[in-house]
Amino acid sequence: MDETWKKELLKASRRLDSDQVDEFLNLINQASGKCSLDVARVFMKTFSDQPDYGTQERVISVLSTADDNKQSLKSFQGYIKRPPSGQNLL
Repeated sequence: MDETWKKELLKASRRLDSDQVDEFLNLINQASGKCSLDVARVFMKTFSDQPDYGTQERVISVLSTADDNKQSLKSFQGYIKRPPSGQNLL
């Protein structure tokens, strides 16, 4: 995913209206099957304590499409599935 995608994703991650929600989901879907550690890091910047209208479940779903053979993502996926004790990721 290129820098333009990253900037657009972070902009749309505000999800201030239905158009931004749709754009956010579209950009998330573009990363399906292409999830690198860099993409995962950008995804993590989209989480907040604001209402997300169920969109973060899509982020988790796309994260799960990452290639398990990539060691860096393998450990990251483990964190998503089982956050360290005392931490609530979502």
